[in-house]
Amino acid sequence: MVEVIKPSTNLSGLEEISQYARRSKATVLDWIKNEDFPAAKLGRVWESDRLMIDEWKRERIEMSRSKALAPTPHEQPKNTDNESTNGVHR
Repeated sequence: MVEVIKPSTNLSGLEEISQYARRSKATVLDWIKNEDFPAAKLGRVWESDRLMIDEWKRERIEMSRSKALAPTPHEQPKNTDNESTNGVHR
């Protein structure tokens, strides 16, 4: 029986992680700190996973799209007659 070896999805080092994410190292570090980006420093080396990064990006895209497509509340009609702004009719 032949065993099929799957390619690794591991990323090792901030350089490799930032290249895969297609962002600067500073941006990736900011995402790790503030945006729950899937990477961790194990010992002295940053480690991550391609599949986890892809899923993280997919979730961010979906959140962004749902915000953009969400219905906006209707604006209140503007005061076009001679009413004052405090609600007193003249």
